[in-house]
Amino acid sequence: MILVLTLLTLSSCGKHKSKNSSIIALDVIPKSELIITDALVNQAKYSYMPVPIGFDLIDQAENDVYLFENKTDFLAYHGESGIVDLLIFYKKNLERDGWKISDLSNEYEGLLICDKPKKQVVISIRSLDDKKTKLCLFIKNNFEQALKIGSSVDMINSKPVNDSDFNGFKKG
Repeated sequence: MILVLTLLTLSSCGKHKSKNSSIIALDVIPKSELIITDALVNQAKYSYMPVPIGFDLIDQAENDVYLFENKTDFLAYHGESGIVDLLIFYKKNLERDGWKISDLSNEYEGLLICDKPKKQVVISIRSLDDKKTKLCLFIKNNFEQALKIGSSVDMINSKPVNDSDFNGFKKG
């Protein structure tokens, strides 16, 4: 019994820290790796959004768009499918999942605006060169969907717009 108490006392003495002790970082993670990690976290967070086979996530440091003030998340991919094939892929898969899709595409860019209650995704598809295509997903969640009689909702900023905001001018 005395032997056990002695061992416990000696082992706990080594755990006390002195006042002058400090913590030393062993590894420093480069900022570029943190950006990739954020993109991967967003990709996992939005796993309900289909991504075509063969499309790879683009490092956000290479993207033209960086910050959206935490209102919108941005994912960008590149791959080798054509614009028309990607439009067909997204229309088929998102309609199956219950998304309402508006197609605003033209001959230069594929553009789909997809709506679901409390979610909105804008899908932009652009040709980079003869083989590569850039696929951008702009994802916004938690819209204020409840519309009250006599007011409307500005869907871009999710900010309520009241009749009094028009200073006597009629909406329409």
